[in-house]
Amino acid sequence: MDKPSLDQELFLLFSRLTWVSGIVREKACVAIADLIINSPQSDIIQQKLLNWIKVQKLESIAVIGLLVFCRIQITDNNFKFLPLEEFNSAINKPSILSVLLLNELFPNNIIATDFKKLHLSTAPSNFDIPSFFTKYSSNFLPPIYTKYAKGIEIEKRIPFIRQWAYEWQQFLEALGKNPSSKSLDFWGRQNYEHYITFDAELSEVYRSAYLRTLAWAVTLGAISEKEAKIFAAETCPIDLGLWRIAAASKPSCWPKVEELEGQIDTIPAQIWNQVEKAWQQQLSQDNDWIIAEASGRVYESGNTVAYDLEIFGLFQSCNGTKIPNFEEIAKWYSHKNFVPPPISDNIKLEGYIDVFPSNFIEETFGDWSVLPATIPTYPNTVPRWQYWRLMKNIWLPNPCFGAEMLKFYCSNDALIIQDGEDIFAKWFDWTDGLGEKISANLLPATGQYLLIRRDKIKEIEEEINSVFCWVCRLTVYNRKYDGEPYEKFTDYSQYGATGIVRP
Repeated sequence: MDKPSLDQELFLLFSRLTWVSGIVREKACVAIADLIINSPQSDIIQQKLLNWIKVQKLESIAVIGLLVFCRIQITDNNFKFLPLEEFNSAINKPSILSVLLLNELFPNNIIATDFKKLHLSTAPSNFDIPSFFTKYSSNFLPPIYTKYAKGIEIEKRIPFIRQWAYEWQQFLEALGKNPSSKSLDFWGRQNYEHYITFDAELSEVYRSAYLRTLAWAVTLGAISEKEAKIFAAETCPIDLGLWRIAAASKPSCWPKVEELEGQIDTIPAQIWNQVEKAWQQQLSQDNDWIIAEASGRVYESGNTVAYDLEIFGLFQSCNGTKIPNFEEIAKWYSHKNFVPPPISDNIKLEGYIDVFPSNFIEETFGDWSVLPATIPTYPNTVPRWQYWRLMKNIWLPNPCFGAEMLKFYCSNDALIIQDGEDIFAKWFDWTDGLGEKISANLLPATGQYLLIRRDKIKEIEEEINSVFCWVCRLTVYNRKYDGEPYEKFTDYSQYGATGIVRP
């Protein structure tokens, strides 16, 4: 068989950029980027990719071609792209998001934006919002789009949703398409194994129309250019910082289950025994880093049973004999203390967090006073191509422990958190159980963890007269048959807490 020609290989790779699965799109971006970096025909392949961008009919699809170039920049920061003029001439469907990405690729160039050219005229007075648009806007896109659209409409007093629907309708007419919900039934059957992140063609129509409507709102003077860029950043399918981080291995102390025939009920005991050993390992003087937070899959059997473990690091002091409800602590830890990302149009997870935000004070449960060692955050983008990072959260050390404002940024293997010049903590994740699909209502079979320097833990213990401990939650998912929702059971334990009343 003859070897495929370059054009044939590129046709196959480029076709994967519009595959319905986000993971396939991401892998195609990486493969094309590697090919451009390493091929002696690099300039030719770049030009062919620009030609592919040029023929796209939807703004959000054209952006995927630009993301290939962003991946090249992540992999080789010294790579020489074709001139900016070549990119500008190739983008027949410009958008606010494409401007953001070009700014990343060409940071030394001023890229002017004419917002009037990024949208249609205002919807005519006799235009009625199609019922299909309203019914399925939160199915083909994450519900956050509709939430923001309603917020803009109410706060800015403009018919944002009506204009969004108008842009959507004009796209469908230009494409010669009739809207259909069949793809939702095929790709997203929630109680069965299904694609957790998928973008049907109609998803891209909704998304491209949304980008256009943001530009329309800027032209009207209803929202600022900066506000529009912040909203547009959330439509990016990948965070350019997180994209840099390669998945790590599970920590060596993560529980490993030995399944015994007919003895499934011994698995929780096995897990708790190994968590106890992991805690003792943390106390070892040879250990320079302490697990301050972790979560992930421990064990699963077919499509009927799964076990997830969460570790919440706390600084705890005792004020009496009343033992707290650990379930309440876990819920508080998981949801109360989110740190929002810096308010910007940045499409990289990086920035600073304040040292003493008021919402990170001690909380009382029973006769315990506790302070979380870590807090979850999230990027300005909504990186659906790395959906597991959204569903597991990304964690930082509690900013009230820093001597200075904590700086965080993505390296090639971790999210690094610095206190001044010192590395304070490192966040990792693993993807051993990752696939395109997810089973029913389970979390992804992946995991993540945050390490804080041992000496920092000791300093904090002494400073606030507390001890570092873990409160852990083991969640068991169980069902008899495929197609049923899982039943969920939880168990809790703690390691390292003191019963000695604080003086």
